[in-house]
Amino acid sequence: RKEILDMLAPNGPVYQAGTLSGNPLAMAAGYTALKILNENPAIYEKMEKKAEKLAEGFRKNIEETCVKAVVNQIGSLLTLFFTDEPEVSSYKQAAKSDTSLFAEYFRLSLENGIYLAPSQFECAFVSDAHSAQDLEMTIKANRASLEKMAENSDKESREGC
Repeated sequence: RKEILDMLAPNGPVYQAGTLSGNPLAMAAGYTALKILNENPAIYEKMEKKAEKLAEGFRKNIEETCVKAVVNQIGSLLTLFFTDEPEVSSYKQAAKSDTSLFAEYFRLSLENGIYLAPSQFECAFVSDAHSAQDLEMTIKANRASLEKMAENSDKESREGC
């Protein structure tokens, strides 16, 4: 309603903001992306296969480096949790993950050329634009980061691996 919208800046005293909120260029790009996806539904399957490849590579790296972590993946989204849990399927389990280890992983990933969301509780998004070379580079960077984390950890935490 007009009386509510008139309360928002620049006309009113309430400041409202969001990433590219109402930006005409962002709106046009979003509309075009949705149109392309609607006309090419196979893109979703391609992105899911790419995410599966990353998840498999990450799981192999986790197993071989003995870092206590688990990868969740669905569709084109994936998340790496640092935990002793065999899986993370609830908020309670996710909340027990080691955010300090994720912070270390985030920093090491940056050093290895991969920019992730800086929070343990955000997921990585795989895009149709990611190439096979991008995926391999990401798996290698994941490996290098996990290897460094394994070096930095105490031997007791990796015992039996």
